[in-house]
Amino acid sequence: YFFSGSQDRPVNDYSGRVDHQWNSSTMITARYSRSATVITVPATFGESNIGSSAYTLTPQNHPSAVFKVTKTFSPSMFGEFVSSWTNWWFARSSLSNGFDPTQLGFPSYLAANSKALGFPSIAPGEMSTLGGYVNPHDTSNRLELKANLSKLSGKHTFKFGGLYNLGKYSSRIDNNALGTYSFGK
Repeated sequence: YFFSGSQDRPVNDYSGRVDHQWNSSTMITARYSRSATVITVPATFGESNIGSSAYTLTPQNHPSAVFKVTKTFSPSMFGEFVSSWTNWWFARSSLSNGFDPTQLGFPSYLAANSKALGFPSIAPGEMSTLGGYVNPHDTSNRLELKANLSKLSGKHTFKFGGLYNLGKYSSRIDNNALGTYSFGK
């Protein structure tokens, strides 16, 4: 059995930025951006058949923000203070997420002890795989704070600064938690 289908990936991006001269010695910049998309992989046997193994729906969101202050303290000293944040989020699902495998005759303890329910992956010989499901959810957050001070003295420039980074990543992957079953000759 041969299958070929198109994969959609609409993208919705936007960004906004503000630059403001607060006074003669202070400049402020702020920016917020967001990118969102939903990637759809087509189903092998059609989107109404939960036995279709290929179909996945993956919404993704990627917001980010930057805030920057540039300050002149004196004709020979100025500073730059920046904070930024970015987030990356996606959750993937397939047609059979939530399917109760006892409907196929599997024992009830299999469903009761599974992290996620779905149509189990069944590979009968050399035929196309039936079922299978994906259920990951990933989130990543990153915060960065930095400060730089520059001092001009004669023919020399001295620069001092600090940087703080905090990154958090969490992932939950409960794919085919009910198992994969293969049958051959």
